[in-house]
Amino acid sequence: MPLYHVDRVVRETGRIVDNGFEEKFPLTSASKHRYRETEEGQQIMCEIMERLNTEAREEGRDEMRDEINALNIRLINENRLDDLHRAATDIEYQAQLINELFPKKTQQ
Repeated sequence: MPLYHVDRVVRETGRIVDNGFEEKFPLTSASKHRYRETEEGQQIMCEIMERLNTEAREEGRDEMRDEINALNIRLINENRLDDLHRAATDIEYQAQLINELFPKKTQQ
């Protein structure tokens, strides 16, 4: 991944204008430098990203489990046992029933 340096330059004079970020936020600037440009920092960022990905996968599994449980309960309560059996063995049919019976709030 290439590293680009961007400077603010006064076109007429060629003078570089400091935006003051490093002077105002020295700890943030040092941290950003460490995470981007050192092997230790990159390793830390990889570990953080891996942990975040694991947590997101676990949350997704929990949400999916909740949706399937809600579907199963509804099908049992409505005595739709044939649909329950098919949904347990046919993932596409299960997804179709979830979309049909539990439409997302964002869909219109």
